[in-house]
Amino acid sequence: MVECNVLGPVTVAVDGQSAPPELLWKKNLALLVYLARSPGPRSREHLCGLLWGEKPESSARHSLNEALRILRRVLGEDLVQSDGQQVALAAGSVQLDTSRFEAATAREAWEEASRLVRGPFLEGFGVPDSSGFEDWIAVERRYWLQQSVLALSAHAELCATQGDIAGAARVAGRAVALDPLSDAAHRAAIRATALAGERAAALGQYDEFAGRLRELLGAEPQPDSGGSREGGASRPAGRPRAGPCRGNGCVGIVSPGEEAGRRGVGGRTRDRQDASGRGDRLEGSTGRSRCPRNPVCAIRSGCTLER
Repeated sequence: MVECNVLGPVTVAVDGQSAPPELLWKKNLALLVYLARSPGPRSREHLCGLLWGEKPESSARHSLNEALRILRRVLGEDLVQSDGQQVALAAGSVQLDTSRFEAATAREAWEEASRLVRGPFLEGFGVPDSSGFEDWIAVERRYWLQQSVLALSAHAELCATQGDIAGAARVAGRAVALDPLSDAAHRAAIRATALAGERAAALGQYDEFAGRLRELLGAEPQPDSGGSREGGASRPAGRPRAGPCRGNGCVGIVSPGEEAGRRGVGGRTRDRQDASGRGDRLEGSTGRSRCPRNPVCAIRSGCTLER
């Protein structure tokens, strides 16, 4: 069995042992990862253009055949399926950490998912003379960066909800390091700092983040709504809540778990905000509005953040 970890610097093991050097040659490894991530067979013509587009057609086909020979030798003849037109890997022939990550997030097992994140997709890996493959890596990196940050942010939120503020700060710090321009990552980090009682530091974190966004992107942090869920339904695990709002003009920011739901990682609700910017009221409560779950809003308005 081949195990391949791509959420960070690529690592490959074959039956628990180090992969043979020839499998780790850049284009052989690129072909392995690409086929393992592909949803079905790929045409030989497509693969030649992807990795050997700079070569004449006959040379490109020869290079592809040589790479497939190496894959067959390592994986086994039956697990590399090819004919004169198409190439595919048998299901389960390569175990990817991305598959384990997706399974963990589907179960909302945020701690398990966050353990799998070691860095950007195929960190430090590239095939400079293969523009098609480089384009594919760029798309994959953007996708997995988003998914990784949202999972880390949801894990940090869960830690905070369970009272592990130090753990929340540590995991949120990983999310910020992975994507310094992520709203979800900074919300998790600011919330952990606020829950630790460091109000000035939390506001400083927010101001630094907002300044970086303005400088680099000409943008402001997202003013997403963060009101309470309608209908009095229970909160999903890991979702924070705010204490009664004693301030005015609260503008909420969606918590990391909610953002994960919007982006396809976890959570199943959409919270709303009314025209005044206040959060929705809890049905069946006293009718008093609740503060959005934005830690910066809570600090500035004098609200109490609860775990």
